[in-house]
Amino acid sequence: MRAILIGTEESQLSLSDLRTESINSHSIMQEIQEDRDLSVGLAGKNISASPMSSLLKEYIHILSGSDASWAAASNGGGTSAGAGASQGGMAKPFLTYSSSSGGTTTVGGGTGSGSSKVHVEFAGVYRRLKQAVLDGYVRERWGLLAVRVVRILLSMGKMDEKQLAKVAMISPDDVRPLISVLSLSSIVSLQEVPKGKDFMPSRTSYFWYVDLARATKVVLETLLKTMANIMERKAAESEMPVLKTLLEARNRTDVAEDESLLTIPEKQLLQRWEEKMMKFNVLETRVDEAIFILRELPLLDA
Repeated sequence: MRAILIGTEESQLSLSDLRTESINSHSIMQEIQEDRDLSVGLAGKNISASPMSSLLKEYIHILSGSDASWAAASNGGGTSAGAGASQGGMAKPFLTYSSSSGGTTTVGGGTGSGSSKVHVEFAGVYRRLKQAVLDGYVRERWGLLAVRVVRILLSMGKMDEKQLAKVAMISPDDVRPLISVLSLSSIVSLQEVPKGKDFMPSRTSYFWYVDLARATKVVLETLLKTMANIMERKAAESEMPVLKTLLEARNRTDVAEDESLLTIPEKQLLQRWEEKMMKFNVLETRVDEAIFILRELPLLDA
């Protein structure tokens, strides 16, 4: 992926682009370091002895969701148990093929021949990044069971409570409160499907689903508040009277050249402050990255 993005970097002009320009295998090979061992991420017979071009071809098959060919070859012509799994789900491929005639082929449609070129599909990449941020937010607030519920709804679509409990392998008594709290937080949404014109609750089906755009908007609002709190906390830590005076003293020329002018308690106070600032800066960087993913990367329709 990195080699493809580097090879097409000059044509990447906007975050709203659906995909990169097409690039062939030869150009991708030129962007891969010679000492890079591509066989590390693959499993099969005699993988390490395979030429780099074959390994690259297989990675392209995997990222485009059409990796049955390698599994079949590795198993002596058999069929891979998981082949085509990505085609049946809602996940978007990271790569698509572009034939020499200029057409674009989606998951599994490429032949992988030498004349084929590939694109990086930003829709799949952006969606996966947003889902990762959403997963982290849900995990931190409600735990792993909540993450499982959200992932199932994202991958399988709308489901009623019984279906969800069965697929998630969670007791219905545990699913109900979990769904309720996720719904109150606008992470999951509810669609009502009446069986008649009277709209009676007893004759209405209720289906839960995750609206990714709505859910990530909620997470973004929380992250923006978190960022504001971090900045306020950093400012407050630096504005403490004793510490402010000490920081001003440290910036003096004589103290900057000879820190022995500071007492041991002063040095310890500065060290504790620097450790706090380091932690705040790490947290600020992580939150800023998540904000960028949710706010700047669009949800594209491939």
